Amino acid sequence: QDLISWLEEEVNPMWEAILTGALAAWPEAEKVLPYLLNALGHEEELVRLQAVRALGPDLAWIFSTTGQGVDFFDPVRAIRVEAGLALGPLLRAESTLVSEVVEFLEHNHDQPPGAASYSTWLIDRGQYQPAVDELARALSWEDSQPVLHEAYAAALDAAGHSEQATKRADYITRRWPEYANGWFMLALAHGANQDWAAAEQAIGSCLTLEPDFARGWYNLAIIHLEKGNREAARGACERAFGLDPNDREVGSLLRSLQ
Repeated sequence: QDLISWLEEEVNPMWEAILTGALAAWPEAEKVLPYLLNALGHEEELVRLQAVRALGPDLAWIFSTTGQGVDFFDPVRAIRVEAGLALGPLLRAESTLVSEVVEFLEHNHDQPPGAASYSTWLIDRGQYQPAVDELARALSWEDSQPVLHEAYAAALDAAGHSEQATKRADYITRRWPEYANGWFMLALAHGANQDWAAAEQAIGSCLTLEPDFARGWYNLAIIHLEKGNREAARGACERAFGLDPNDREVGSLLRSLQ
């Protein structure tokens, strides 16, 4: 509330932009969402850009539930592209924004982060094998970053190559045993194969490395539920909610376990 009050009185555009971006930490707080939506029409482009970034995935959720449509316009191309990346598959195929986002992604996919972003875009639009091919190409000239292997495992899983996805996730944990996301990915892969004992072991390793990883505790709750242990599931979900009370999926699961 104090931050919103400050913003309502702030007249310096730079400070407005900085404070608007800071609101990303409190997406569920009262007045935050209305403020960010209103800021999308701010006269200062930097404020609008920070509003789009602060909304992040919530931008897609808002557009999908309020009937506002699946297109986005701003006179500044960088803001349009940022919004387009967040909206992903909700954009109309014939939208000019789709071609702008694809042009941006193709221009940047010669670097690992760009390849990972491009593969996510392809997966969101149901183009699973092209996403796999994109990441395989990227790994052929750069294989020293675990995040790229992680994206490759996710793409393999989305493309239906569950065995290969599991092997890739296992490779990540052996090559980078201190990389918590690798164990998280391995837990997801085992879960997809319904090997809940292996999934629980992997998520345990993840949480040993990152005990404040809310999503890890949420997935542990799911594993416990699949194994029929409702009490353990509630305990893990409560831990996840304590770490990230703004996660809608965590909140929904916790309510169902009460």
